[in-house]
Amino acid sequence: MPRLENKHALLAPLTLENYSHLEVISQEKNLIHYSPSTISTPESLRAYVEVALKGYEEQTAIPFIIYDKVKQQYAGSTRFGLIN
Repeated sequence: MPRLENKHALLAPLTLENYSHLEVISQEKNLIHYSPSTISTPESLRAYVEVALKGYEEQTAIPFIIYDKVKQQYAGSTRFGLIN
């Protein structure tokens, strides 16, 4: 899986090993306004990641975890989707 990086951010492959870095972010108030998925519980966050990883397996999406190199902390996740 590719990694994308510049001096500000690193987009690394999202995996079942690193998604736990997103648990704190998923608890942010009103985050659902920015996401069509419910990720407010550990179980729903894991399910969200599993769907993203299934998309990678099916070659329809590439999921990433975002690391903010300036703040030196994880900032969220994203994915390139609808790949055809």
